[in-house]
Amino acid sequence: MNEKDVNSMICYVRQANGMLEILEENKKNQEITLRELQGKFKEKYKADPGNDDFSFCNQHQFSASLFIYIGIPSQKFFNSLPECSVEKLVPDWGVPPSVQESRWNLKELIRHLRNAIAHGNVSISPDLEFTFVDEKKGNSIEIKFNRDELQRFSQALSWWCLTKDITLKGLRDNHS
Repeated sequence: MNEKDVNSMICYVRQANGMLEILEENKKNQEITLRELQGKFKEKYKADPGNDDFSFCNQHQFSASLFIYIGIPSQKFFNSLPECSVEKLVPDWGVPPSVQESRWNLKELIRHLRNAIAHGNVSISPDLEFTFVDEKKGNSIEIKFNRDELQRFSQALSWWCLTKDITLKGLRDNHS
């Protein structure tokens, strides 16, 4: 990531946090409308969240979330991660077909993703296509996820961290 990308990410995350602050300030006001919340945001940030080119769930917000979804859990739970093959994980894990073909185990996949995140080697397109690059000693490993795959993977990893349920049965039951 270059300086412009980092600054852009900081601005978007700041705006998303700003909207959360506006929601927090107005959480007891059951009469407030979405239009009024958008007006408060527009007044504060001089950006119209109602425009088609504005999105709170964008590549910058999602990239900041990756640290929470993957970076921290992989550091705290890495040694207890199962070494099961990613191709044997249930589909709810969201592992892309190209990653399933890698023959990695879950621990290896998490290590590559964590390394890419920690070293800023993540690129995200406006369409929320994620490319993680783990570079080590001149060797480069590239992993690609689309938004839906990465969201499912992040939720699955979070669920596993909380429950150690690799089958995600409880997670699926909670979403049924």
